[in-house]
Amino acid sequence: MRLLRLLNDTVFPPRCPVCEQIVTPPGRGICAACLPRVPFVAEPRCL
Repeated sequence: MRLLRLLNDTVFPPRCPVCEQIVTPPGRGICAACLPRVPFVAEPRCL
């Protein structure tokens, strides 16, 4: 399964949903440049 994931990421590298750039390192969902721009839910919030 890990080999399949590596092959998939090589052919189709993960992209940032905010700016569409290739995400590095590959395990992150959003690139480092966009992470500070994403508003996170603050208190009070539901569990």
